[in-house]
Amino acid sequence: MIYQLKILLKDTKPPCWRRVLVQKDMTFADLHEVIQIAFNWEGVFLHGFEPKKVNGKDLSSLPILIRPQEYDGEVFKRKNNEYNDNEELLSKWLVCENDKLTYVYDYGNYFQHDIILEKIVPYDSDLHYPYCVKATLGNLPEVEEDWGFTDPEQLKDDINSYYKDFSLTQT
Repeated sequence: MIYQLKILLKDTKPPCWRRVLVQKDMTFADLHEVIQIAFNWEGVFLHGFEPKKVNGKDLSSLPILIRPQEYDGEVFKRKNNEYNDNEELLSKWLVCENDKLTYVYDYGNYFQHDIILEKIVPYDSDLHYPYCVKATLGNLPEVEEDWGFTDPEQLKDDINSYYKDFSLTQT
């Protein structure tokens, strides 16, 4: 099965979001890469995922963090309620439609994204996954400058051209 995710960069006006199709058994490390490509981030900052709604249950009050085990040569000591993004599968945390995660990229600038499981759809052998279904607002730089706007269809096509080289990591 395939997950249709809506990834919204919070605090953007007009709203900046991507709708992507991903394999349900990909790791959170893979999802991080999918988001990096979709938003044209450079992958140079620490990131983490926080499950907010799992299997229809609100977890927003629980301090759960899914993040890399190491970053920039520093190995993190795992604490309670912390999970390695190379080991955790989306299917464990996104179970039913409307389940939700928060993804933070760059804890300095705190680029916060809401990720919602919109639909669970059948696998389509004609598509290469991940696949961007729709995108709004142009690519966003990691430094303060004019963000610029891009034609949504061209943006979607650009994202999908980068996804063609994407392959899942092996768990």
